[in-house]
Amino acid sequence: MSNERLIHGIIGVLIWLAYLKWHKTKCNWNHKLLMLLPVLVGTLVPDLDLIFGIGFHRSPITHSILPVIAISYLTRSISEFVIPVGFGLGVMSHLLWDIIIYGDVRWIPGGHNDRLFLLINALILLVWIMRKKEGKNYS
Repeated sequence: MSNERLIHGIIGVLIWLAYLKWHKTKCNWNHKLLMLLPVLVGTLVPDLDLIFGIGFHRSPITHSILPVIAISYLTRSISEFVIPVGFGLGVMSHLLWDIIIYGDVRWIPGGHNDRLFLLINALILLVWIMRKKEGKNYS
């Protein structure tokens, strides 16, 4: 595991802890801990463009809200809260860290437009996460 992947994971865990502290979720601790796995997966997913050989890193497809939309849709029958919110927190943390360190998103012209793209996607995720309602079974 590279240092960058480790840093993304640590930032994801810190954002997960901040979410649990400030968002008054009704989840029990089992569900909160279960949420940690999608958080960690979410921190890695934007870098899948490296694995799938898209040809470059920091694709606007993987470094956006699109992976969260896909996972939310694909897991809707088994989890309406824990998986999508955890995954969203992980992706959001990855985007925020990339703003600070890199800010270079392919296909986005201009110097600071890359960071603006990442910030807009991270803010949309933050609003979506904070508005996401817990289901009756909190799964």
